[in-house]
Amino acid sequence: MGADNDSTIDKLKIWAFPALLAVLNVLLTTQINSAANDIKETRKDIIELSTTVKLETMERQYLTQRVTNLEAAKQEAAATHKEFEQRINSLEQRAAMYDQFMSTHK
Repeated sequence: MGADNDSTIDKLKIWAFPALLAVLNVLLTTQINSAANDIKETRKDIIELSTTVKLETMERQYLTQRVTNLEAAKQEAAATHKEFEQRINSLEQRAAMYDQFMSTHK
């Protein structure tokens, strides 16, 4: 009985280490696959975020240019308005002078 027992223990010793390595291999493979999937998802998220940032940068640049254009148009409109005001004032003065001239030379 003692020899059979020793033989069984020897067989267990022979198979225990490879079995332990196989279990460890399965666990590590699972962890590596999980990490790889996490990396893929993170990469997708980073690409989406990068695209969003690029689009927002382009939109901000467009809006900045639009504001610059509107400010230039505002200045141009103010100059045109001032010019029209001067013309109107000049015409009003001419009309007043004409009325005064006509009233004195009736």
